[in-house]
Amino acid sequence: MTPKTIAAPADLVAAWTVEQAFVALLYAAALVDGEVHPDELEEITALGHRLQVFEKHSSDADMCLDTARARLDWNRAAPFPWTAFDAACAVLAHKQLGETVFANACDIIFADRVVTHAEVDLVNRMAERLQLNPGRVDMIIEAIKIKNGHGDS
Repeated sequence: MTPKTIAAPADLVAAWTVEQAFVALLYAAALVDGEVHPDELEEITALGHRLQVFEKHSSDADMCLDTARARLDWNRAAPFPWTAFDAACAVLAHKQLGETVFANACDIIFADRVVTHAEVDLVNRMAERLQLNPGRVDMIIEAIKIKNGHGDS
């Protein structure tokens, strides 16, 4: 089964740089359960300092996080900002960074060892929007579960 491509509005896609989109998806993974823990922000910043995507470009991880926070600003009374999320996915879908951002986002989600329905929905939507191979998605999730001590859940 081939994943269907969902088009995000072109102006939103154009608004994200590769680095901003990458950080936005990590931030969305932290945000989707309703609260962003300081440890999650610290991890996102640390990833921004060590991942190769930031070595190739001049963007600063902290500035990218500020941009992601502004674009994904979410009032919990409103729906999750899926349009901005989808646009960030569209930027990365063809940049060969899909599996990398997916694995890191899953790591953020699984780190507290509690996975909510909202987080599962985000993982599924991210895999679809990034057009990831389902077999690879399963392998990544299994590795992250093992890394974070989830066992057979």
